Amino acid sequence: MSADKVRVCVDTELCIGAGQCEFVEPTVFYLSDEDGIARVREGAELTLEAAQSVVGQCPSGALRIDE
Repeated sequence: MSADKVRVCVDTELCIGAGQCEFVEPTVFYLSDEDGIARVREGAELTLEAAQSVVGQCPSGALRIDE
């Protein structure tokens, strides 16, 4: 992981599949074709500011910054 980048994790038990994360950061998130739940693309990272923004926009609180 880059020093100035962070990863965001999805709690699949909390995710309701609203797709806000995919809308805001489509290069990082996608909704699974199988269950409609958000997933993080392999190796995807965000700046801390972008991560905080997308976490704050999740309507179900399913996103968190991976420390």
